[in-house]
Amino acid sequence: MRILITENQLNELVKTNHFIERLNQRVGVKYLDVVLIAHFPDNKIDQVVGKFIMTPEIKTEIQGKIDEIESLRFPPDEKIGVVLYDFNLRNIDQIQFNSKEDKFYTKKLLKSGYGELFILDPKVTVSKSSQGMPKGQMLMAVIKGSSLVTIYYAKYNRLESEGIYDKLAWDMDDLREMAI
Repeated sequence: MRILITENQLNELVKTNHFIERLNQRVGVKYLDVVLIAHFPDNKIDQVVGKFIMTPEIKTEIQGKIDEIESLRFPPDEKIGVVLYDFNLRNIDQIQFNSKEDKFYTKKLLKSGYGELFILDPKVTVSKSSQGMPKGQMLMAVIKGSSLVTIYYAKYNRLESEGIYDKLAWDMDDLREMAI
């Protein structure tokens, strides 16, 4: 039996098993833990303060971007990082806090400039501290040639120096310009 493959099928972007597994772990959930990290001269706070609800609209937006990425072609030897979703954790109204005290304390630390909020990777075990656990403020995908390789959380201040990709697409417009 002979199978005919069209040029279109050869050019399609494919998801690796690793990408699919990570997508399910990071997007196929009801909520994500939010961690408050604050640095003081003599102390450090690192605790889960609430949950970010993964609404159907957020999941649809992320899936829409993935669908569009799959329709594009990219240079075979380049790794491209693309922002799939910015959780915009500075808007704390979208966070379901564990308590009123956590919300008040978080607001206070964010306003003072000492605190930052992060999404904690759901595939890790949640403990009182998130030290050493993967966390970030944006959901990123990595494309290599014709494959969606992985998906992970990135921090705003580390995007340019990640070393995981050669080029960075901040949005879908940037990514379309990188397509061939």
